[in-house]
Amino acid sequence: MTRATRPGSVQDMFRRICNALGGVENAAADAGVSISTISYGMELNEARPGGIGLNHVDRLCRMHPEAAAVAAQHFAVLAGGVFLPVVAGGNAGADMATLTGEFAEVMAAHAAAHSAGSDDPNAYTPQEALKQVAEVDDVIAAALRLRARLTDIAEGA
Repeated sequence: MTRATRPGSVQDMFRRICNALGGVENAAADAGVSISTISYGMELNEARPGGIGLNHVDRLCRMHPEAAAVAAQHFAVLAGGVFLPVVAGGNAGADMATLTGEFAEVMAAHAAAHSAGSDDPNAYTPQEALKQVAEVDDVIAAALRLRARLTDIAEGA
C-alpha cells in the first residue's frame, strides 16, 4: 500500500516508481532499505530532512528501466517537456519508412477530425485530440529512432 501523494510532487513520482516495480516491498528489497524508509519517501511532509535520497531513486532507476521512465517523465514535465522512451537500432531506410507511415497516420487522423463525419469538423473533439496526441507521439518516437540510428552511423557505430 502506498501513501496518498500530491500529483506532480517528487513523492508522487516515487510512489509511481514503487507501483511500476510492483509495490513498496519490491522497491525496498531492490534499493536495499526497509519498507518504512521507502514509505517515508512518499510522505507528504516536505519539511523533513533528507527524504528518500536520490541515491536510492538512482539505484532503482538503474535496475529497472520502467522506474527510470517514471523519473524521466517527472523531470521532463518540470522542464516544460515530455519524455518518450525510444529503442534505437534497426535500419535507417526502414526507420524512414516507419516515420513516413506514422506521419501519414497523423494526417489521416487530422483529415478525419475535420471531415463531415466529425462531431465538430471545425476543430478537434476531445476524443479526436486524444487520438491525435497518440499519433503524434508515434511520429516523435519514429523520428527519434531514425535520429538515433543516423547518429550511430555518423559516429561510426
